[in-house]
Amino acid sequence: MAFKAHLPTYFSLPDVELVAVADTNEEKAKRASDIFKVSKYYLDFEKMISEENLDAVSVCTPPKLHRDVVVTAAMSGINILCEKPFSSSVREARDMIMAAERNDVILMTGYNLRFHKPYFQIKKLIDQGRLGKIILVRGFFASHMPNKEYALNSNGGGVLLDIGCHCLDLLRWFGGEIKTVYANLMAIRETEVDEVASISLEFHEKAFGEAYASWLVPQTFHQLMVHGTSGMSIAEPTYMRLIQRDTLLSSSAQEAICKPLWKVFVSRLGASRAAASMRMLIEAVVPIKKREVYSQSYCEEITHFVDCVIHRKKPLVTGDDGIKVLKLVEAVRRSAKEGKRIPIEE
Repeated sequence: MAFKAHLPTYFSLPDVELVAVADTNEEKAKRASDIFKVSKYYLDFEKMISEENLDAVSVCTPPKLHRDVVVTAAMSGINILCEKPFSSSVREARDMIMAAERNDVILMTGYNLRFHKPYFQIKKLIDQGRLGKIILVRGFFASHMPNKEYALNSNGGGVLLDIGCHCLDLLRWFGGEIKTVYANLMAIRETEVDEVASISLEFHEKAFGEAYASWLVPQTFHQLMVHGTSGMSIAEPTYMRLIQRDTLLSSSAQEAICKPLWKVFVSRLGASRAAASMRMLIEAVVPIKKREVYSQSYCEEITHFVDCVIHRKKPLVTGDDGIKVLKLVEAVRRSAKEGKRIPIEE
């Protein structure tokens, strides 16, 4: 994530000066320094923090190292953007949040998909009340297995902490706080960690949810669906579609806005019945080019973090959001182990 997203974005922002990078791999640290014109690189993050006068850091290490880096940075008064998953455990996450609060620094969790335009648009529709009361939220996140050394080590967390946490964060963002979970986890290829996760969610606001995550596909695929009493929204990485009921349109408007579906209605019902029956509006919103799918969200996320640091604002995704997803993850694992629905710790 450092090379693909954080460093390029910081490098492009006029209000940011990249002064140092740290990596235990000297080749990577030097390459980052050369490519992004960073004046110094370090092999020890503690040395970098003690020697440099930093305003902010991005933490892009494996999850098992997040706690030590975040606490050290917070104690030095440095604002922090910590990549997801927030940590490898709720206990460590509490240490991170406490250190940030005690030292009055910004601690943002890197759930970049909240900034992805189609998904951000869903949240906007929910907040505007255009979907009515939320009834069901569903997410399907699939991809190929990432770096094997990282993924197959139990510290990496498996599919649940790789992409499943993105799905859980978004569904919680859309539906509100989650009351209980029931889950199944599976490792198909005799790995150390889960490769498939299927999770049933119950929300405090009387809604239900379904989250699926899988490493067993050759390419990345994401789909989100939010169903309310007044409409439904479906989104994939390159588009968002709103299906809104109880919106009566003239037949000409229907034909112009949703021509393929209109033709089906007319062929089956006739023009007059189609006009009366088809009370919906389908609109394509913020289409995204495939090559911009992930760069756009990371750019928006990191720009937002910088703005929060400069203007001392609360970030869209806080440390509290990070720990709440970890509580869900721990409840999911417990549910899969015990075979029963698990309440979420408040």
